[in-house]
Amino acid sequence: MDAEDEKNLQKGLEKTLRILAAAGAEEIGTHHSTGKSLNVKAVGYREFERFVKQESARPLRDLTGQICSAHQMGSCRMGVNPKESVVNQTGETWEVEGLFVADTSVFPTALGVNPMVTVQAIAYCTAQSVLQLLSRKRTTHH
Repeated sequence: MDAEDEKNLQKGLEKTLRILAAAGAEEIGTHHSTGKSLNVKAVGYREFERFVKQESARPLRDLTGQICSAHQMGSCRMGVNPKESVVNQTGETWEVEGLFVADTSVFPTALGVNPMVTVQAIAYCTAQSVLQLLSRKRTTHH
């Protein structure tokens, strides 16, 4: 990892901490080996800001553990039945019209291999569904 990678990861950590807090997380942290966690509900704005700046600025190079990511799969399953799935075959959620999911969360379960090509196919097909929906809306409003 070079210095630019580290800087970008630190920016991402800062934004992630802010997003988690804005989404209602009660406790946030980064899992950094020397990092801390913060009970968001128990602190004021200044303490929150100090925590976010401090935790996202920790060095990320030369750590004892690996920095890696994982494909979260199957948390918003695709299916034909709203009782057993979150999205339909086009990737649109059953509960919110016009809300589409186009990532590995629509898988029925986690795979044992890197799903890159499958994710690209799902994203492409879901994008086509979005375009069809937008096209239908445009023709009905004219």
